[in-house]
Amino acid sequence: MSLTNLKQYVDPAGVFCLNVEDENAVKQLLGRTGSGIGLITSDADENLLCSIAFDQTVKVSSFKLGHTDLEYAPKDIKVFINLPELDFDKAEDDLETPKGDAMAILTLNEKQAVGEESVQLRFVRFQAVNSIQVYVKSNYGGGDVTKISQVDFYGQSVHTTKMSNFGKDDE
Repeated sequence: MSLTNLKQYVDPAGVFCLNVEDENAVKQLLGRTGSGIGLITSDADENLLCSIAFDQTVKVSSFKLGHTDLEYAPKDIKVFINLPELDFDKAEDDLETPKGDAMAILTLNEKQAVGEESVQLRFVRFQAVNSIQVYVKSNYGGGDVTKISQVDFYGQSVHTTKMSNFGKDDE
């Protein structure tokens, strides 16, 4: 199975983060047409909730999410799929519910938190992903600011019809 960076499948219209200082930084870092350079910084507290939509169904096997300064890097996170309307209340409540909607509840090790090492996912849980949501509960420094300077998802496309191309005439 050949894995690839899934950035080429990101739907820019479906990319956003809650509790972020600068929404433009989110698009730059996460969007398919973005530079890949940006800094997502939490605003009111250390929590972040980011949603990334794909323009076709994908399978996700791993990801990198982090910041070079460990003090601000994400530590405790939760990964959801196909819940673009997820809010902080639901994400937080679900932390206490073992059979909730979360597909993965993780504590990143230091190498993962600074983006040096990929986080492996249980591939069977991430087979039909149209959007992925990442809830950051805490950071390594324990402070009120979380920063993310790298977000990459790896996997493969599920070969389906790309709806944005549906109905276009071939020329």
